[in-house]
Amino acid sequence: MFYPIKSAIYTIEVSASLVRLVRASSYGKVVVVCVGIISLLAWKFVSLGMALTFIAYSYLSAIDILDQKVPDILLLVIGIVFSAFFSVESSCFAGAISCFIVLLKMLMEKTMQKRLLGWGDIKLIGISLCFLPVQKMPQYFFLSGITAMIFFVVFKLKNLPFVPFLSVAFLVSLLTK
Repeated sequence: MFYPIKSAIYTIEVSASLVRLVRASSYGKVVVVCVGIISLLAWKFVSLGMALTFIAYSYLSAIDILDQKVPDILLLVIGIVFSAFFSVESSCFAGAISCFIVLLKMLMEKTMQKRLLGWGDIKLIGISLCFLPVQKMPQYFFLSGITAMIFFVVFKLKNLPFVPFLSVAFLVSLLTK
């Protein structure tokens, strides 16, 4: 099957799973209401672009937590939508750093014989870096790494989806001066 169609079908299936999960639990409903409220506040006090960013990253985080996959079609849509609301700050530099992360991922997996970062995480890092100023990139990496390590140590998890931590770090990096 043509890959974009396959990715879109997967996204729809995962979305249906998320809807069933939200309907089945009161916790899921609370999360959806909180995301909605924060998005409205972001729209009112910051911008529509920030509200859409928050919704998109929340959705990607939910998919990663539920299925530990990041649909490529969603990343493509997010990249296109972001480019309408944010200026591409440093795409050349972001591309170079993304290539370095890919090489680092491959080297670490080869030496440690286990998967550390998924390709969806790397694609999301690449998209995020395109819309962050160069000065914010260290903050982005530091926040995502530290929050993930704290969560990993506190909850003693074996498999940890990384997109939620990348999302929080991206939003904090965008909002701080």
